[in-house]
Amino acid sequence: MAEPKSILNPQITHYVEMIDSLGLGRLKTRYTFADVEEYQGLLRRNVSEGMRVYWTEMLGRAHLAAVTAILRSRHWLSAVLTASVDKNLLAFAATYRGLMESAADAGTALSRIPLMLAHYHPSISESLSGDATVISGSKEMEDELIHYSHGRYIQKSDKASFPPSHEARHTQKYLQVFESRGSDEIARCYRFLCDLTHPGAPSVYMWLAAMDTKGSVFTISADQDELGILAFLEEYEGVLLQLLAFAFTAPMLVLRMLNYFSIEELGTPDLSSWYLDNIPLWTKCRSALEAHGVQP
Repeated sequence: MAEPKSILNPQITHYVEMIDSLGLGRLKTRYTFADVEEYQGLLRRNVSEGMRVYWTEMLGRAHLAAVTAILRSRHWLSAVLTASVDKNLLAFAATYRGLMESAADAGTALSRIPLMLAHYHPSISESLSGDATVISGSKEMEDELIHYSHGRYIQKSDKASFPPSHEARHTQKYLQVFESRGSDEIARCYRFLCDLTHPGAPSVYMWLAAMDTKGSVFTISADQDELGILAFLEEYEGVLLQLLAFAFTAPMLVLRMLNYFSIEELGTPDLSSWYLDNIPLWTKCRSALEAHGVQP
């Protein structure tokens, strides 16, 4: 465990290096969102300009969500690696759990956005060019993107002042995401990490060593962090790759889809050369684009 990458297998290392190669951390993209009342006035006066602003902002929200989702999960992964090098089991558990929740949030909030962008491609492109004559939009896309960026704990006394999209999902929802996609191992792993961070019994017994087979005699043993981390990695060997797929796939596909619109600053050109045909969601997006006469 001398080097951070030692807990990553070659497949995961390659995956992370590909994500890092996009250089998202160097972006200085600027997002501008109109005041609601000003926008409504604009839409009443000029539908074409109103729709141009609407879809420019919507694509900006999609870009903001995708980039920050990737950066956030990548930062959690860095923290996991640092904790493993430091041989700090509690920090490892807390950061690994943070990575899991970040991955679940990205996979939940953004999983439907790429296909929506593909389906709405004609009306979005028409709006961006200033040629729209009718009002079009997607409340579903709005709600998902606003929940991603604004979701947080809201006190009961304040709930009437905010739309439902501003309220954070409960942790149980994240577990349901994993379980609904057949990832029982991730859900089991998450519960174990919760016992360490809440704290539960594992956070006590990590400091003790049994001195007899009956488990009735213990002694303080404060040097078991590394063994605990290694045991965890062996028990949940396949979890990390699954987590990174949750964390990065949907956001990456959002960025890929944004390449098919005319806002240059929201593009990620390097992604256009990536082979994605092994990703079912991308094949659906590609088919939808082709149906609109767009060559992926």
